[in-house]
Amino acid sequence: MKNFLVSLLLVGFAAQAHSQYQSGNNLHADMNASNISTRMFAFGYVIGVVDTVIGKQLCIPRDVTQGQLEEVVKIFLDSRPQVRHLPADVIVIVALEQYWPCKERKKS
Repeated sequence: MKNFLVSLLLVGFAAQAHSQYQSGNNLHADMNASNISTRMFAFGYVIGVVDTVIGKQLCIPRDVTQGQLEEVVKIFLDSRPQVRHLPADVIVIVALEQYWPCKERKKS
């Protein structure tokens, strides 16, 4: 677990160089909001991040639903308050990489 948190922090520091949409705190709050529009916006954000990195950092099977992706990220944020200050896009990627990492391709 310690190595995982260290790698998450390193990814977070690297991500500081590019523009951030929002933090994990914002995403977590929006995913738990009572307003359905706010929750849907947060879930749309998760799908947008996935669409950006699919096939590069994430290799999600075709039969995985958007609801599953959103639930994995929500559970990740619910259970790790210590990392919510990091950029939301980094958190989404790290959360989903735990379940659907791209396998290394064999070199010819």
